[in-house]
Parts: sequence; structure tokens; C-alpha cells
Amino acid sequence: ITKRNLLNFFKAREAGVERERLEKHLVDGGLVPTQSILELYSTPLTEVAQRLQGLFNLSDALQAYESTRNIAELEVALDRELASRYVSRMRASSMSSVYVFWFMIQAEYERSNIRRIVYGKHYGLSEENIRRLLLLVE
Repeated sequence: ITKRNLLNFFKAREAGVERERLEKHLVDGGLVPTQSILELYSTPLTEVAQRLQGLFNLSDALQAYESTRNIAELEVALDRELASRYVSRMRASSMSSVYVFWFMIQAEYERSNIRRIVYGKHYGLSEENIRRLLLLVE
């Protein structure tokens, strides 16, 4: 929920969508309340990074996004933050529903990486840029 809400927030800002319209596309729940996301809508990106600092370290990704306007920079940064926070804990669990959930998340990350590689090659990105966009969780 958190990742989807934040990506919708950044996409809406980029597209110039009205704040009220964005509100309809946010889902309650997650680590960042929807009201907090809406309050960030008109703030500069540097301040957005500062206000989210307690939850996510997005300052580098936001700097890269400002120069490239590539939303994938933010998506990868959010994935890395969430993976480092939760996935390693799940992997250490014994065979249970948590382990099954960990396996499903790993499969989703692999699918995302394959999609990023295919799109990167399609759009002529260098191997270095594609590697930077991959989410590798150990």
C-alpha cells in the first residue's frame, strides 16, 4: 500500500493532476497516512525527502528523479527500502506461511527485474543504468 500510494503521488505530481483527483487513487493503510501524502503534494521534492526521512531514505533517488524524471528511480528506492526492512526477516522464518509470503515477494522482485531489463534494453539504456535499476535482495 505504501509503495503504491507514494508512486501514485509522484506520478500525479509529474502529470500535474489535481490534489483532489489524487486523493481518489490513494488507499488507506500503509506506513504513510493518506492525509500526510496529500499534505506533501505542493511541497518541493527536497522537502518531501526530508519529511519522509523517518520512514524512507529517498534523498538520492529524488535527486536522480529530479534530473532524469524517471519514476523507476523512486520505485527501485522504495523496493530496496521495504526489502531491507522486511524481506530478510521473513527469509529467516521457519517453514510457515511467512516463508511462503517471502517466496512470493522474491518472485515478484524477479519479475520486476526482468521487466526492468527488457524495458531498459528496449529503450537503449546502458548496462550500468539497467544494473542500477535492479532490485537485488540477499
